[in-house]
Amino acid sequence: MATIYDVADKAGYSIATVSKVLNNNQNVSDLARNKVLDAIQELDYIPNSSARTLVTKQSKMIGVVLGIELNHPFFSPVLEELRAFSDMYNYDLLFVSRRIEGEENFTD
Repeated sequence: MATIYDVADKAGYSIATVSKVLNNNQNVSDLARNKVLDAIQELDYIPNSSARTLVTKQSKMIGVVLGIELNHPFFSPVLEELRAFSDMYNYDLLFVSRRIEGEENFTD
């Protein structure tokens, strides 16, 4: 898996410049931006979401906790719409499904 250091090395720019490109900072020349974007594509670089969370102090994650099975027929379309909506705004989803003690399981 490629790192920001690999992208900087491949593009011939500093890590700071790569970071500016990734964060859509306007203080980067078109030449530098294009070289960094080319390196990102060639290396199949994907930013580390944990590192981005530490820097931005935003996780961009939505947690969904359900007391029923995720494959319940009623919730499948709801969960799919939630996923599509979160994708539109570049959020990640975390689903947790756990049968709650004493609750009836709807899939039985």
